[in-house]
Amino acid sequence: MGIGSALLGCQDSAFGAKFPDMDVNNALAREYTAFPGLYPTIATKIVNGAKKSPYSSKKEVYSILSSDVEKARLQEYDSSIKILPVDKALQQFKASQICKYECGNRVSSSYRDDQIREVQAARSVTESKPANEQKLGTLLNIDL
Repeated sequence: MGIGSALLGCQDSAFGAKFPDMDVNNALAREYTAFPGLYPTIATKIVNGAKKSPYSSKKEVYSILSSDVEKARLQEYDSSIKILPVDKALQQFKASQICKYECGNRVSSSYRDDQIREVQAARSVTESKPANEQKLGTLLNIDL
C-alpha cells in the first residue's frame, strides 16, 4: 500500500494540511501520531473515554478533555473526527501482533480499516482451508 492509499478518507485541518479520518470509537492511541499535538496526552484521554463509554457526538469527545488548550488542539482536527459504531473485531485486530507487524508505523485510515474488515470476513468464511488461506494471503498481499 502506497502513500496514496493512506490518504484516502483524508480531511483538511484548520491550517490546510490533510489528515486521515479520526474514528474516535475504534482508534488506538498510536493512531493519533498522525495528528501533531494529540499524542500521547489527548490521544490517551480520547481512547480511554471511548473504552468507558463509546462516543455518540463530538461534544462528548471534547467533554473528556480537561483544559481549553487541549480542546483548542483537538479543534484543529475537528473535520477529521468521525463518530462510528464500536467494531470489536476491528479493535481486536488492531491490538493484535498481526496488525503490529502488518500495519507497521503506518497511520490507520478508513481505507486500512476496510482492509482489516475484509481480512476478518475472510477468516469467518466457511470455505475449505486452502481457499481461506489463499483469500487471506491475497488480502494481506503475502504468500501463505
